[in-house]
Amino acid sequence: METSGLTTCLSRIYLAVFRKNGMPTGNFSNKSTFWRATNRAYSGFGIPTVPLLRIMKPGMVGIMATSAEKTVNPVGKMIRLGLLLSSLLLLAGCSKPDGVPYYHTPDFTPIWTADQNRIDTLHTVFPFRLVDQFGDTITERTVGNTVYLANFFFTACPSICPKMMETVRVVYDRYRGNPAVQFLSHSVTPERDSVRVLQNYAHRKGISGHQWHLVTGKRKSINTVARLSYFVEKEQGFLADSAQFLHTENLILVDHQGHIRGLYNGTLAVEADRIIHDIDLLLKERNR
Repeated sequence: METSGLTTCLSRIYLAVFRKNGMPTGNFSNKSTFWRATNRAYSGFGIPTVPLLRIMKPGMVGIMATSAEKTVNPVGKMIRLGLLLSSLLLLAGCSKPDGVPYYHTPDFTPIWTADQNRIDTLHTVFPFRLVDQFGDTITERTVGNTVYLANFFFTACPSICPKMMETVRVVYDRYRGNPAVQFLSHSVTPERDSVRVLQNYAHRKGISGHQWHLVTGKRKSINTVARLSYFVEKEQGFLADSAQFLHTENLILVDHQGHIRGLYNGTLAVEADRIIHDIDLLLKERNR
């Protein structure tokens, strides 16, 4: 099943509630516009996006409600409405898609499908060649036929990286020793983050073995991988610090065929459970 039915159902709910509260509705007749709008409304305030609500556990509603109450700007109203909409999905009879969606375009419109012919036409990560903390060459073949979690960081990052890397660590600890699950953390300051620097960083963080790769390379190569392979663009979370180094809080999940299957806010500890849930499903797909 693809997203058209779910999108229609969600769109009708959004239109009704937004209009009732005198809020702009946007062009929800366009599926991509709808998903972009809902993604921004949630991810901009550290709240899981609508495409990811497909696996929300009941306890997470309370967490989201707490987050919404702490929001002290006008858009907080939109977030609180989002919480209401999440509950209304059940009342409105929207069916919850099974499995983990595919992401084919930079706007991260989810596609639910089990049709292999359709899957074969979807975006896959491009070939790449980088070096990890051991000085080993890492390519798409290194993570081929595995499920892997990718992110972007730099060792001197004082802001979002520590939280993000801790979320990755929780997932890493869950699959430590399982070669079918890999981790790729790309340095966005390759001029500073040499192999030795990455090795020291790994030692400080207790990252051992060859399952979690801290990779570096030419800046152009890193940026190309980020933008073209993982669709990491400014509106999806790319930030620039005072030195114009780009980094993002997003974590990207890739399946054993190289398809993008998940996008998560790495600064939220609760995302670890959702990532683990999706990885388990993708491992089942891989082993079929």
